[in-house]
Amino acid sequence: VSTQSTGSSGINAEYGGEVEPSLQSKFQGLMNKYQFVILPMSNPDGYEFSRTGNRFWRKTRRPSGCKYGYETSDGRCIYGKCYGVDPNRNWDIDFGRQGVSKNPCSDVYPGKSAFTEKNTQAMSSWLAKHASQIDLYLSFHSYSQLFLKPVGYDRNPPVDAAMHNAAGSAVVNAIYGTHGKVYKNIRSVELYPTSGSSQDWMYSKGVKNAYTIELRDTGRHGFQLPASQIIPTGEENVRGFLALLETL
Repeated sequence: VSTQSTGSSGINAEYGGEVEPSLQSKFQGLMNKYQFVILPMSNPDGYEFSRTGNRFWRKTRRPSGCKYGYETSDGRCIYGKCYGVDPNRNWDIDFGRQGVSKNPCSDVYPGKSAFTEKNTQAMSSWLAKHASQIDLYLSFHSYSQLFLKPVGYDRNPPVDAAMHNAAGSAVVNAIYGTHGKVYKNIRSVELYPTSGSSQDWMYSKGVKNAYTIELRDTGRHGFQLPASQIIPTGEENVRGFLALLETL
C-alpha cells in the first residue's frame, strides 16, 4: 500500500467483483488515497505442484540438493533429489540462522543463500525499488489466526513496537467483531524464531508497517480449511485490513 492515488475500485468475488455494499464508501475513500498492489500468488510453481503432486507442498520447485546429502563424485544424487526452498526463509535478513534446516528436503530449507529463487528475486527487486513509497506491507499466510508483528529473529522489541501493538489491536478487534473469531496479536518471534522472512526484510528497508496475518483456523482443519469458511475468513480479514489502514 502506497500513498499514490488511483482511480480504480472494487473487490470481493462474492459481490460480482465489487466491494460489499456496506463497505463501499470506506473503500472508495481509501482507493482515492492509496495505491494498492496485490500479489495473489507469490509461489506459482509450488502452488501448481500442490494441486497436481503433493497437496501440502509449500516450497518452490527447483532442485535444491541431494537426499541425505549423498552424491557421487560427479555430482549425481545417490538417493534422489530434493526440491524447493521455503520462499519465506529466503530473504536477506538474518538469513539461515533461526527456524531453518540445512537439509534441502526439509520444508524449512532456506536455500544455500538469500534470494536464490526467482520469485523472491522478483519480489525483492520490485519492493526495494518502491520501498520509499510503501506505507504498508501485509502478507497473508495460513494457518493459526494470528496477527504477526516484526521481528521474527530477535526477542528484543523493535523501536516501533508501540505502533505495531496498536495496529495489531485494531486488526484483531475488527476481526473479532465480524464473526467472533479470536486472532492473537503477537510478535513473530513469539510464535517461533525465524530468519529470512519477507515481513522482516521489508521492515529492515524502512517500511515500519510490515506485518503477516495467519488466517483460519487454529488447528482443527489446519491447511485443509473447509470451503464453507473461505468467505467468512475473507469478510473478517477485509474488516481487519480496513482497521489496519486507519492506523497508518
